[in-house]
Amino acid sequence: METAIITMPWLLYLVTLAFLSVCAYLDYKTKTIPNTVTIPAIVFGTLLTIITNPIGLLWVIPLFIIGRILVHYKYIGGGDVKMYIALYLILPVFFAMFYSGIVFWFASIVRLFFSSKNTKMLIFGPSTLVGAIIVGIIALLF
Repeated sequence: METAIITMPWLLYLVTLAFLSVCAYLDYKTKTIPNTVTIPAIVFGTLLTIITNPIGLLWVIPLFIIGRILVHYKYIGGGDVKMYIALYLILPVFFAMFYSGIVFWFASIVRLFFSSKNTKMLIFGPSTLVGAIIVGIIALLF
């Protein structure tokens, strides 16, 4: 499938799906994504980024700041922020940006239809997993 604008890094994609499956399950069952899942992924992603694109580490700072603001206003949990930082570090920037758009679009629709009026926070783990699967299907088709 070489017709894609940028070739999908399939091995990293499969690692990401495994990571997201664990995050989705835990987030759905316990409403938290523990550090024992996110921190190793962040370390792996950091090492990968140092090897492939060290300047990419600079983007973690604004992601962290935006994440802290969202956590402060209870729109997203701390584990979700660490999950997204790990995703950014593991996936190339193009896929991370595209992927984030799909995830937040999907999560917004789910929240619009299924979230109760008195809660701000949505369980992002499962919607992130669905977004990752959609990205994989799109990459396979194009």
